Amino acid sequence: MNSKGKIAESIAVENAGSTPQADTFSLKALLPFAVLFILAFGLRVLYLTQIREIPFFETLVGDAASYDSWAQTLTAGDWWGKEAFYQAPAYPYFLGIVYSVIGRDMFTIRLVQCLLGAAACVLLGLAGRRFFSDRVGYVAAFLLAVYPPAIFFDGLIQKTSLGLFFMTLLLWQMGQLQYRVRTYKWFLLGITLGLIGLTRENTLVFILVVFGWLWVWFRSRSISSRAIWSGAVVCGLIVTLGFVAYRNHAVGGAWAITTVQSGPNFYIGNNQDATGRYTPLVRGHESPPFEQGDARQLAEEATGRKMSDSEVSQYWLDKSLAFIRNHPGRWLALLAKKTLLTFNRYEITDTEGYSVYKLYSPLLVVFDLLLHFGVVVPLAITGIVLCRQQWRSFGLVCVLAAAFAASVILFYVFARYRFPLVPLLLIPAAACLCRLYEAYRQKLYKPILAGFMIIALTSVITNWKINPEQQLDGMAYANLGAVLAQRNQPGDIAAAARVFEISLSVNPDSPEVHYNLGLANRILGKPQDAARHLESARMLDPTLVEVDFQLGQIYEGQGSREKAMECYARALRRNPNDRQAAAALKRLER
Repeated sequence: MNSKGKIAESIAVENAGSTPQADTFSLKALLPFAVLFILAFGLRVLYLTQIREIPFFETLVGDAASYDSWAQTLTAGDWWGKEAFYQAPAYPYFLGIVYSVIGRDMFTIRLVQCLLGAAACVLLGLAGRRFFSDRVGYVAAFLLAVYPPAIFFDGLIQKTSLGLFFMTLLLWQMGQLQYRVRTYKWFLLGITLGLIGLTRENTLVFILVVFGWLWVWFRSRSISSRAIWSGAVVCGLIVTLGFVAYRNHAVGGAWAITTVQSGPNFYIGNNQDATGRYTPLVRGHESPPFEQGDARQLAEEATGRKMSDSEVSQYWLDKSLAFIRNHPGRWLALLAKKTLLTFNRYEITDTEGYSVYKLYSPLLVVFDLLLHFGVVVPLAITGIVLCRQQWRSFGLVCVLAAAFAASVILFYVFARYRFPLVPLLLIPAAACLCRLYEAYRQKLYKPILAGFMIIALTSVITNWKINPEQQLDGMAYANLGAVLAQRNQPGDIAAAARVFEISLSVNPDSPEVHYNLGLANRILGKPQDAARHLESARMLDPTLVEVDFQLGQIYEGQGSREKAMECYARALRRNPNDRQAAAALKRLER
């Protein structure tokens, strides 16, 4: 083949599947997306049937319990509220609306979220068509349909599913505006920006991206046109964020456009003891009611005065900024660590751990072998490199991804916090797969070799084990055991003990798990095992409350009077107001 032929083939590969497509609504155009919607929804329903036996399904904990309680308050009639929002309000209000329509049924709620997840796959595919081509859109939609963390999050009582829907809706709207401008579409885009910000606060960074894009991408249009469009976006934001700001001021005196917890959240990710992951202000106080109360109590104790919500937030922000000023080197190192955590394969555990749900779902196990974050990131980076000549088509997606990643890195990393990155990365990842496929079909091996080299190099970084995975997985198992232990159903204590043992097998140095397993064994009539684990808990953390009293009870029951008195005495030294320990010690001293 002559050189002109080679060049022609190379150009064909570069342009294969890379022509942005206008949205059409013919049966032929819609059929693939209908199939993808059915696939996504079917997989999610299958997943729900697999996890129905997990205790978290009906017994809600952590943020899920907080959202559920809030939604029930709304359905009882208190839609306005009495204080400024501490958590993002969109998801609790979404739950409240669903509860009002269909009732509070945990399976049905999750089914609604599965519909949202399937719709998000279609929206991502439509966005992929606009930024690249039909083929890229179909592949991106398919990847999201089978992406196991997406399936996992759609099955949780969490705001991640709603956030994914708004994220893909935003992408589709921006893809449409990139080629067909209408003033009303800018207004709708502003509403979506507000809604996604009321779902996850750090997505407010997209507002800056949208206005920058509006004025740079459309610079060939008149200033007056761009000013009108900007005004339309602002009007959309006022409808959502402006209304919430007014409401927060009316009930709480704070002009907060979303919530009043940005200061404590920033401090958690930026202080001298920060790890890049979530650590509560007070150990053991991970749930939202504790978080809000602890933030206020610690701030007021430090200042010696009562503080408003905005003053509490400012107090924690000032503490973070002081750390950054005084230790810039440590802070930069912390940012570098958080960057690696953000793009790492491991799904950093929340109350309901991804690893725990895999115990119940073969679907997650199988799909996770083939597709996970450590695969998506290398594919996306490779797609950006291989498709760089079409940067005008997908550059906006890259800017959105970079802006959102920066917003995560500035705070701290959770799997659900970084999840909105996934749809942004799946578009260039799909483009990578399409580009490699075209190169293979045309037997052009240079781009294939370059692509696989980039994938191999970036995979080493994204799959590097930088998280204490065993410890984090152990915490997730411990949460499951705690939920089992709190239920009053036959066999739950024995099941909890088994889960605590699994937790200790991956994280043997957890004093809390040893303590809980000790209590479970005591209930199960295994005093020797109970005493062994309680002693381990005391050795690992001498400050744990109740350990000495529980040990005293066990030793007293076994007839070990001196050991029991020693334990009760230790309990009293730690807490002189422990009436139970005092009474027990007095009884044995007679």
